[in-house]
Amino acid sequence: MVGLKRKLPASTLMETMVSTVLLVVIFMVSSMILNNLFQNQLDVQKEKVQHRLEVLAYQYRHNELPKNYTEELGDWQIRLEPKGSAPQLIAQSTKNQEQITIELQ
Repeated sequence: MVGLKRKLPASTLMETMVSTVLLVVIFMVSSMILNNLFQNQLDVQKEKVQHRLEVLAYQYRHNELPKNYTEELGDWQIRLEPKGSAPQLIAQSTKNQEQITIELQ
């Protein structure tokens, strides 16, 4: 217990305030970066589904798609719904109830 009697240098109030502000700024920037990464990941998933719907629409126009078509792509369920003269390809997310629809001619 020899080292306990030695005095430790204290920081001033200004040094403490500056270090606190730096920490807050670092946390804010890092949270904004993480938010941006997660948002980009969601956009990439949505683009994959949109591309798959375009491929399926092409197949439908060339009579290569069955009438009762369903598919799962990651967290998305894709189905072909015959609605009168204009059937629709519908992709619905199982996570957040988001939906993408393409009308076919």
